[in-house]
Amino acid sequence: MTILATVALAVPHDAWLPRDMRPATSAAWEAEPGSALDAIIAFQVTLGGWAWRSDVVSGAIAVAAACAAAAAALMTSTLRRAGLRAGSPALLALVATAAPFAGWSGSSPLGAAPVMLASVVLLTLLVRHPVTAVDERRGETGATGLLPLVRVAIVLALLTGMGEALSRARQVSTLAATSALLLGDLGPIGLVLLAAGAVTLARATSEARVWLGAGAAWLLTLPFPAEVRAAAVLPWVWWLVGVGVTNVIEWRGGGARWAGVGLMAWLALHVAARPWGHERQQAALVGTWAHAMAERLTETQPLVTDTSPRGRVLSTLVAQRGRGWSASATIAADQAHRATESGRQPVSLTASQLEILRWGGLGFAPWGTGAGASVEDILAALPPGTVTLAVISADAAGRLSPRQWQALGRLGLRLPDAATGRAHALAGITGARIQALEVAQAGSVRLDVQPGDVLGRTAARSPVDARLEADGTRVRLWLRGEVLLDQVEGLALVFFTTRGDMLAWRAGPDPAHLDGPALGTGPATRAVAVAALPCLTVPAGRDVDVTALTGRGALGVTWAAPGRLDLTLDRPREWTPSVVRLAETPSNASGPVLIEHGTRPGAFALQARRSGTAGVYLRGPVARAQARADQEVRLCAAWPMSLARAPGPQPVEVRVAPRVEPHFGMGWHDLEVQPGVGYFRWMSGPRAELLLALPHAEAFTFALDAQAPVAPSPGDEVRLAVGGRDVGTRPLLPTRGIYTWDVPADAVRDGVNTITLGITRMAGPAGGQDGGDARQLGLLVRGWTLGPSAVR
Repeated sequence: MTILATVALAVPHDAWLPRDMRPATSAAWEAEPGSALDAIIAFQVTLGGWAWRSDVVSGAIAVAAACAAAAAALMTSTLRRAGLRAGSPALLALVATAAPFAGWSGSSPLGAAPVMLASVVLLTLLVRHPVTAVDERRGETGATGLLPLVRVAIVLALLTGMGEALSRARQVSTLAATSALLLGDLGPIGLVLLAAGAVTLARATSEARVWLGAGAAWLLTLPFPAEVRAAAVLPWVWWLVGVGVTNVIEWRGGGARWAGVGLMAWLALHVAARPWGHERQQAALVGTWAHAMAERLTETQPLVTDTSPRGRVLSTLVAQRGRGWSASATIAADQAHRATESGRQPVSLTASQLEILRWGGLGFAPWGTGAGASVEDILAALPPGTVTLAVISADAAGRLSPRQWQALGRLGLRLPDAATGRAHALAGITGARIQALEVAQAGSVRLDVQPGDVLGRTAARSPVDARLEADGTRVRLWLRGEVLLDQVEGLALVFFTTRGDMLAWRAGPDPAHLDGPALGTGPATRAVAVAALPCLTVPAGRDVDVTALTGRGALGVTWAAPGRLDLTLDRPREWTPSVVRLAETPSNASGPVLIEHGTRPGAFALQARRSGTAGVYLRGPVARAQARADQEVRLCAAWPMSLARAPGPQPVEVRVAPRVEPHFGMGWHDLEVQPGVGYFRWMSGPRAELLLALPHAEAFTFALDAQAPVAPSPGDEVRLAVGGRDVGTRPLLPTRGIYTWDVPADAVRDGVNTITLGITRMAGPAGGQDGGDARQLGLLVRGWTLGPSAVR
């Protein structure tokens, strides 16, 4: 009956497996954990960097695995005291440690194995005698034997009640979370054996300390994330499962052989379900990314640290490389503003951190040209079996070195094409060393790959739907019908597992330094602080003049505690009042609420529900600004856009879209879209402002893509002014066209520049005409381009 019940419960086989056996996602590598898990990750990364200096990522993962192995060894000894014999304790110990160790990795790539090891040590100290021996020696029965059990039950009930009360204060249920954790980690098989072990242990009254130890571990880890709670509590639960296995064997009589077979099957399923290859691929990509970034970070351009696993790895590498320098190559986020004021240029590599810093008074520009890893280093680090899409422009192919051609040859690229200036599109797999699916020719190439297509002679099959295109200078790549990389100069590599999970992408004009995020599909965040903007502290209950902070187009607000900030803005008389807007960023998506005062033009309030940072777009010039707060608040001048863009050799094209909302100041109607054509905005009067952030004051060409509201009359024109200086006029065109001005360097300043557009021809309200636009319309703008200029 036991074997039949076991088989029934094991269908499907997921009943045997722990919760969510998956590798860490890119978000898990970048997420900043709570303080408890952060300390654990910092310990593992530091120890891994000390033990394995050449590969901190592998070293940190090795530390986690070593902790799990030590816990398995101690758990084996402890399970022997539960009554298991022969090899069963070792097999169950491996299952017990593999389950949470595997389950954690999806949310934390380094896990909480040190906590599990500490918990197993405590369990080993408390379980001093075999359970069965205690029962035989004491032989307690009846009411006398039940009295300690009743006491234990009362204490456990009190602990459970305290834990539930504390968790309810945070609007979560610990009992529900713990039940889900047990079900997910043990599976139905483990729960049955857990019940059997709990019944047995309830009779071993001298083992009350085990119950109390488990309850204390659960209660003490309530404030911590689920990974830490699982690491602390599950060893105790698995020990109870061991007691249950012992009893099942005793009840059946002579069933140790079948128990061993079952445990071996259980362990084999854990090992088979573990995505070992995926984790090696992630470690390779994060490792090469971190090593390349560390080579570029210096004491003059230090890294702003973050507590994510990826950030910890990079910080360790930078610290190792910078030993002996006069100043540290890493700084904390709260030191970034002061470091920028002193002339250093802190570097931020995470989007969330960049948002917090820029609303804290820092101006940023793109950083990292030439900071990525090389083609050969990336491909050499990846384990065999990584599906790779490579698309190479003809110019980039001509710049590939022999070593880089050999690295691409390991994907299946035809080496006879080496050093030829032909465009390439390739779908291969690492370690194949045999001809992959490839198109190469002079001019432009295109390769379409469907799921199931054989990748040349590699015998591997494509797991994704992709389209690759390359021409003389640029490449493009579509994934599942969506644009992943568009008009990228040089070459691009995209990596997948054989199941089709995208790992990361790398791209750039220089094969020796390819850009891209450590993991994932998102854009690479690389920003260097180039300006420290003024900030003021607004004390509680006092009116403060903050006019000096309003000249950059936005304000950043930082709360140390929940509170309210009231602001009053007086606009210049010649401008129509414009409504401010709260910046839509992850840092304040669930943060403050903007409250407008309908009876007081220019007055509004920000109500913060928790500590944090937020940004406000002022949308026009401010003549005077006053602030008042009920809690102390830090208020900073801020650039509306996250990055300043320099008009270099390659033009910077900006198309009107929701993401460029920060560039629009006063004088605009709301964003509109024309199907099949794109977004646009109308000027709401004869004058409107655009905001551009430039890292340096230099001459540039400004080309405006715009359209007149109605057919112009002779003499109608469009005027451009930069920072109040007139740059000239252009005749108003009868149709959509490009208006171009050369802006001299002495009209530009570092940071945010105000570009004022003026038009002499307006379209008045349509009045009573059916379907007519009732608004006053100026110029229709679809975008603009910044380019190099001959004017100096």
